[in-house]
Amino acid sequence: MGNNASILSTIQLEQPLIDRAMLAGVVLDIIPFIQIVDISDSSELQEKIGQLYKEKITVIFTSTNAVYAICEHPNFGHPDWDIYCIENATMKAVLEYFPAERIMGKASDSDTLATEILKNKNIKNITFFCGDKRMDALPDALQKEKIAVNEVVVYTTIETPVFAAKDYDGILFNSPSAVSSFFSMNLLDEHTVVFAIGKSTAKSLQKECNNHLIISDIATKKGVLETAIHYFEQHKTNQS
Repeated sequence: MGNNASILSTIQLEQPLIDRAMLAGVVLDIIPFIQIVDISDSSELQEKIGQLYKEKITVIFTSTNAVYAICEHPNFGHPDWDIYCIENATMKAVLEYFPAERIMGKASDSDTLATEILKNKNIKNITFFCGDKRMDALPDALQKEKIAVNEVVVYTTIETPVFAAKDYDGILFNSPSAVSSFFSMNLLDEHTVVFAIGKSTAKSLQKECNNHLIISDIATKKGVLETAIHYFEQHKTNQS
């Protein structure tokens, strides 16, 4: 590695994060390896979402994509839902539409969220707003305990693989789908460090490579980037 770490983000980053990388002396490339498509505007889903808005139900959000797909329908009114969600970016999105007291439980990852939901013995049915590439762990854990899971797919994830012509010091992965898309066309040099937004993404990376893997303590785009910046700053200091 030279004086400046070269990092690839496999997801689009907002300008403040790009500026942060520049200030840290990081050579940052951004190549989105997935595309998110909101399908909640279909007439069938509109009807289903409209009906759910009228019901007193318990719901799950594990991504900001699902929150925005479901909640940007002000013509439906304000649903009376009990909510379980992933922390950080997802919970922040939930709080744009719901008061904090509607959040019955939160967790850093899907496995822990399932444990949180199962603490409430009164839950017999739950609605999971998700994408078409959602992981199995959460619904499987609930169904194992006889909780009926009504899955409502509100967005699709399309893999957009690209050949990455450079060798990078670090690569940022924000979803298992991005991992799948990247490795469908690319191999990694053994020195490349891979950074995962959470446990599910980390598990996907472990199936694809043996590279040094670091999981962000904070499951957000900013968290993953800051984790990488801190790692390479420490690495540079240790080499001095």
